[in-house]
Amino acid sequence: SLPPEVAQRRFADGNELPVVAVMHAALGGSDGSYAPVRRSELTPAIADAWLLGHHHAADPLDTMEHPVGYLGICQPQDIGEPGWHGAWLLEADARGVRLERVQGAAAGYLRHEVDLAGCSRAIDALDRIGQSVSEALVAQLGPRGVDAAPAQGLAVVRLVLRGDVDDPAGLAAEVLASIRQEPPPVVASDGGWFAIADPTVEVRLGPAIDLAQRAEASDARGLLARLLLGRVDDADAPPVIRGVPEAERDLVEQAARELLARLEAQHRSTIGSDPA
Repeated sequence: SLPPEVAQRRFADGNELPVVAVMHAALGGSDGSYAPVRRSELTPAIADAWLLGHHHAADPLDTMEHPVGYLGICQPQDIGEPGWHGAWLLEADARGVRLERVQGAAAGYLRHEVDLAGCSRAIDALDRIGQSVSEALVAQLGPRGVDAAPAQGLAVVRLVLRGDVDDPAGLAAEVLASIRQEPPPVVASDGGWFAIADPTVEVRLGPAIDLAQRAEASDARGLLARLLLGRVDDADAPPVIRGVPEAERDLVEQAARELLARLEAQHRSTIGSDPA
């Protein structure tokens, strides 16, 4: 809770200028006992702007008539702090309080998903990764601007590769070999940023299989296809599938796709090139 002298705005008696409150606190009390404060307490009746420290990610203060939220930090520490970081320019006058983002981070991080569906060659996959990351750089990190120092910022991208392709394992191996070279190659550049890939890559590629057709089969491949299509009721599902927590369903889906790809390859090697 706010101290009485703050809640009653005693400090502002006779002051007609905007009041900016700066606090280190946990907005909404989500961090347990660490200086919790309710958003409902941070009203324009007490201060025209409430600028908070504690969380490292910045809130969109530049879009608010009466800014309330976290300033964030100027420089992210690791891949767990993606998105824009920098300084703020604050203007306060009779019209109120306004904040503008000033690019300050020399490095940035982002986690970015790329759909490689239909890519059969590593060169095509790398081109698609470059185009997709270029679009994400400015969208997630913001343009650096002509006065930024250094002129170019380093962006480290945690890639998540998705999509159905002919040879998931082979394509993944070639792509990973390309982006894990030393020194790391630049995978994209835009808006004053140049990007390299984080060595940790989440590979969630699946086989390019007609699931609807495969679901008609009565073997293990058919069961996996029906699971991926959501055609298996919980009562009929094997225990390993039944009741999977929401947070783990992506992993189960990926495991099913990888197993289906292996079964498909084994089936083709057993009976020839006929995929049926």
